[in-house]
Amino acid sequence: MSNAEIASAFALTAPAVESAVTEVCRKLGVASRTELAVLLGALAEAGLEASGRAADAKSVGRSD
Repeated sequence: MSNAEIASAFALTAPAVESAVTEVCRKLGVASRTELAVLLGALAEAGLEASGRAADAKSVGRSD
């Protein structure tokens, strides 16, 4: 999604979204939105949330 699409969905400004995404990337040590998406996808596949805690089955698309 673009910054504008995210901003519209959450009633934010595009610059606010850009700032938040930039800060998340910095804190996680990734250089781009693409790397961020890959990292979050890998965490989801491993059954982890970004916080490092085990996610429940519903949040990772399983229905155990």
